[in-house]
Amino acid sequence: MNQQRSRRFRTAKENKETIEKAKRRGEEIPEEAGFDSNCITPGTPFMARLSQQLKYFIAKKVSEDADWRNVEIVLSGHEVPGEGEHKIMEYIRLNKAQPGYSPNMRHCMYGLDADLIMLGLLSHDPHFCLLREEVIFGPRGGKGKAKSLHDQNFFLMHLGLFREYLDHEFSTLKETLPFEYDLERIIDDFILINIFIGNDFLPHLPGLHINEGALNRLFEIYKRILPQAGGYLNEHGKLNAPRLQLILDELTVFEREQFEHETVDMGHGRGGGHKSGRRGQEQALFLAPPFPRQS
Repeated sequence: MNQQRSRRFRTAKENKETIEKAKRRGEEIPEEAGFDSNCITPGTPFMARLSQQLKYFIAKKVSEDADWRNVEIVLSGHEVPGEGEHKIMEYIRLNKAQPGYSPNMRHCMYGLDADLIMLGLLSHDPHFCLLREEVIFGPRGGKGKAKSLHDQNFFLMHLGLFREYLDHEFSTLKETLPFEYDLERIIDDFILINIFIGNDFLPHLPGLHINEGALNRLFEIYKRILPQAGGYLNEHGKLNAPRLQLILDELTVFEREQFEHETVDMGHGRGGGHKSGRRGQEQALFLAPPFPRQS
């Protein structure tokens, strides 16, 4: 929550600076105040009013709309600790633990965050999909007003299809593994190795950039190392550190080559004297990555 709050404060500061620059250039600025995203923080008056309005909306729909009746509706507001998607996943996990849970239960979660893909895969339910808005990048996307619901395109991302793609991607392991090939265990490992590319709370390893083929590189290393690892990296929720170390050893080789290449280029850019500087910088770079340690 503190991390999100700091991001929102930073965004508010940048917006203020942008407006001040526009005023100095003589541009016309709308008189009405913009929406302050810092309001969307647990404990604010805005969130308290929002919870009240949502409760009123649900009660109104249940009393007036027949489609809302005989349906279980769960409202988890800002007063309930936890991030929205994780509270939803906890609800799904609790349901799966109940006797009589149907394996064909369908789930649909709304949101654009990439971590929703990982959370959906982590459920191991075959019928899990994400409802996502169409996002247009580049000049056509623009920074104008948000589209109305009538003009907004939505897509369903079926994670069952994504599971098939992952099965196809790692299918070569069926011939090389000395132990049983298990797609569910592969998916758990897939989620684990993606952490090294970073997420909302963890920085990526310095040599891994998603726009420079980091995913493909990790997949290639994983497919090469797993047959000799003796088992999967994720042992039903517990990290097998020695097996993960084999992946990190391969990443070390790649990063050393990459950092040496980069520091040589930096040395040429400075015009000579790069050899000793390269060695010193290389040591500093290799001390920096926060590799996981077994607790």
